[in-house]
Amino acid sequence: MQRSQHGIGPGGEGGGADAFVIPGAWWADGHPGRGGAPCPVPAVDPDRLRLLERAMVAGRRWALAEARRLVLDHPLLRATARGLVWVAGDGAAFRVAPDGTLAGVDGRSLDLADGERVGIAHPVELGAALDAWVGVFAAREILQPFPQLGRSVRVLSGDERGAVELTAFHGHTVSADRVAAMAERGWELDDRGGAFAGGRLSWALRGDRAVVVELGPAVPAAAHGSGSGDGRTITRVRLGDGSAEGAGTAGPRCFGSLDPGAASEVLSDLIRLVAAD
Repeated sequence: MQRSQHGIGPGGEGGGADAFVIPGAWWADGHPGRGGAPCPVPAVDPDRLRLLERAMVAGRRWALAEARRLVLDHPLLRATARGLVWVAGDGAAFRVAPDGTLAGVDGRSLDLADGERVGIAHPVELGAALDAWVGVFAAREILQPFPQLGRSVRVLSGDERGAVELTAFHGHTVSADRVAAMAERGWELDDRGGAFAGGRLSWALRGDRAVVVELGPAVPAAAHGSGSGDGRTITRVRLGDGSAEGAGTAGPRCFGSLDPGAASEVLSDLIRLVAAD
């Protein structure tokens, strides 16, 4: 499990998400009589898993009654729901037991009203309880449908929370391959003027906002040496509006306004973008 306080580092609803999925979901509760072995459940459409993962990243919330209808009690998704940690509006985290009841990390039942807002917990929201949840899932041999408890967690530094730009990433030249990989991970690449005219990567956030990575003109591979093909230099990383054209005509906004899960995902992607080969 990777967790870190992000500083400069080695150089809902909606939102981007890690594209990791598996073709189906597995779940086991580890009760006596099952031999502690994982039990297969109906295969889940990968697109549905992607939507659930993106909902986690975006911090999407539903009324409990709606969440039960869409996921928790859905005949094809309820087993997937049992492989995840959920969180209520007051911060109380829970899992879904085999009988459909909600259980906290200590195993005690939670009684939530149908109107309570709930969602899939990003690990950064679990704080000090993260290790305890890892222990619960390990003891019960509950396998997750996509990375959640073992997901990389990164936190904005104090200076970054109050900043309108993430200057730690400015000036890094990255390969075209890595720019393309960001697009595969859910970032939108706007390169309509051609590589030699610059461009931008943007990741839509809820509230009609976007994280914008502005890229300079192409740099020949021989000049940057960071992967194959022409490179691009990051000139700015900022928050803007969600429009496709300027992706940022609104006034400056500080990164501390992001949901913790979204901030963690942005930092993880940016660190991956600039990391040395």
